[in-house]
Amino acid sequence: MSTPKLFEGQTALVTGGGWNIGRATAFHLAALGARVAVAGRRIDRLTETVTRITESGGVAKSISADCSDGEQCARLISETEAEFGPIDLCCSFAGGGMVEQPLDQIPATAVASVVTDNLLTAALTTRAVLPGFRERNRGTLILAAGGGAFVPVLGSHLSIYAAAKAGVCRLADQMTAETWDTGIRIFAIDPGRVPDEDRRAAFEAHHAAQGEPHPESEGAVPPEAAAELVVALHDETSHPMRGRCVSVHDTWWRDAESRAAVEATIHAYRLRRADL
Repeated sequence: MSTPKLFEGQTALVTGGGWNIGRATAFHLAALGARVAVAGRRIDRLTETVTRITESGGVAKSISADCSDGEQCARLISETEAEFGPIDLCCSFAGGGMVEQPLDQIPATAVASVVTDNLLTAALTTRAVLPGFRERNRGTLILAAGGGAFVPVLGSHLSIYAAAKAGVCRLADQMTAETWDTGIRIFAIDPGRVPDEDRRAAFEAHHAAQGEPHPESEGAVPPEAAAELVVALHDETSHPMRGRCVSVHDTWWRDAESRAAVEATIHAYRLRRADL
């Protein structure tokens, strides 16, 4: 008899699941036995993610949805649960669109777009998944922060992107405070600077041709790091923890003793990021 997988029988939804950290997270969750709905606006990317999962023996479904639209978010939840059953884990990773320019040089439409793509999508996905979580008194919600949300980034022009991602952090810890008497667990994660697949391929080509790493590859983080953090936060061994903004660059969540020390600090008036 085969050993049950960590998330056997669970349903996971990953928005932004067609690319980068969303795709890597979908792969990891499916490999651990979850039934995974991958959502986003690019059906070709979603199809590729699902194909890779199913070819590896996993269970997945693609759902085309724009998470900046409340009605589409509601449809996304209902289609996921009609296919796979109640959602146990929702990863709201739809976002991106960073504009690295001084704020006074960014077109107003781009400012609105960055806030929409990052903060609004997180808020509307949260709004759509919460009723089911409340009804069942359980569920894990993980939002994507990063991009200067935790601390200022010197030498970069990330103001509006950082502000939107900081809003995601506040959404996570305020919603934790508002659901404190339930079994719902909410987090925001910082995935680090994660080049997409095309950029990583360009780095590898440069290294092969020049015999040295591409300058932009320094400090880059693989998307699998975010997936590992998602698994650690959703794993039932971390159930005492909630409301944290956690970075892949932190080390405490990988160590049981350090995690226990962080869990001991958890209460409704001390959420946010923990540095040990």
